[in-house]
Amino acid sequence: MDNNGPNTANNVTISHLLNHNHLKWISDEGKGSYNHITGIWSVQTIENGTNINLHVVAQIIASNINITSNAIYKSGLNIDPNISNNMTSTTLKIPPSADISITQSASNYNPKNFHNIYIKIKVKNQGHNDAQNLTINSGLNPDLLKYISCYGNGNYNPKTGIWT
Repeated sequence: MDNNGPNTANNVTISHLLNHNHLKWISDEGKGSYNHITGIWSVQTIENGTNINLHVVAQIIASNINITSNAIYKSGLNIDPNISNNMTSTTLKIPPSADISITQSASNYNPKNFHNIYIKIKVKNQGHNDAQNLTINSGLNPDLLKYISCYGNGNYNPKTGIWT
């Protein structure tokens, strides 16, 4: 926050409310006091020609979204002759946390009765962050296919068709 004068600004309040659906407040540091629940930053005195900062640390708890953060001058004891610069905003572009794609292929799409086939299930994460604790339903019917073996990452349950 800048005080461009011509006088000292007293009892200034700024609204800077975090979107609690997308951001989790961790800490803040700056002159005055900040209430992370109401989003009100209160400063007693800002001398003419000076600027002060509020540093908020927040954890992002959403993905694949744009988060806009606004800081708006709410009140003060002194008259502000220039109200055109009393608001600022910034937008954070949060990428998808994970983008899972699954493909399945078979070594033979027209097998004969009692012939062995190889079924490959491939999972790929095309997102910006790691995917964890995935559960994949293979869709393989244990009543129609006899399970022989499995190799690869994770564990496969042939009775349920679930790969974890």
